Amino acid sequence: MRQLVAARELAAHGHGVVIWGFDIYDGNYGNIEKAVSAGEALRGARCILLPLPYSYDGIRLNCPLAEEEIRVSDILSGAEADAVIFAGMSKMDDPRVVDYYEREEFSVLNAIPTAEGALAIAMSELPITVHGMRVGVTGFGRIGKTVAALFRAAGADVTVFARSFAALAWAETYSCRPEHFDRLREEAHAFDCIVNTVPSLVIDAAVLKKMRQDTLVIDLASKPGGVDFAAAERFGIRALPALSLPGKSSPDTAGRIISETILNILCEKGVI
Repeated sequence: MRQLVAARELAAHGHGVVIWGFDIYDGNYGNIEKAVSAGEALRGARCILLPLPYSYDGIRLNCPLAEEEIRVSDILSGAEADAVIFAGMSKMDDPRVVDYYEREEFSVLNAIPTAEGALAIAMSELPITVHGMRVGVTGFGRIGKTVAALFRAAGADVTVFARSFAALAWAETYSCRPEHFDRLREEAHAFDCIVNTVPSLVIDAAVLKKMRQDTLVIDLASKPGGVDFAAAERFGIRALPALSLPGKSSPDTAGRIISETILNILCEKGVI
């Protein structure tokens, strides 16, 4: 849905937009042309906007609202030679491809709906208020900072686990309690909620074993994530993978962030 919003926003800026892959969507497409095939949508396009993530296996395009499957290779072969191809979390080895997910402005703005989505999950899944909730945040990058600040603003008691001393110093300036990752296992029992932002296994079986069964774990990290979900199930701990939260919880905002990022890149490239 955020891709559809991005298409509408780009059209509102005066660009001719053709979409494909929204067959199952039964809503208003606005002032956008809907192609009958991916080939028709690609034909003559100077810019091509693919999803976030563009694919989960590197083979098939991530199009859950499309009635037919399309391979990423078909997109690359069907695109014009001089087209700019925007793809989220791209691993494609093609000089035409630009990964908009790697843009700093995208990452900063996208962290806000991600953090709000995590807060909404905590509010709906736990029988206590956020005010006074004991929250652990693993990792203190863009998303970790935003998550910690939002939970802290809502009155939570936030502890940040990070590896670098610089990150721990920043955590202290956010009025959070800084702790090195080495302390996570020892302190795991103390939290009502732990929010992971590290895209590698940090909340493993040894950490989960120390947690209380009423602790909620929210994993915001991109695949493969940072939580051993099988171990969490064995120990009776609720661990929720929360991928692509902006697109799920705030698709309008997420779509506008994508369109703004695309316009910035096109401006830099001199395309517009």
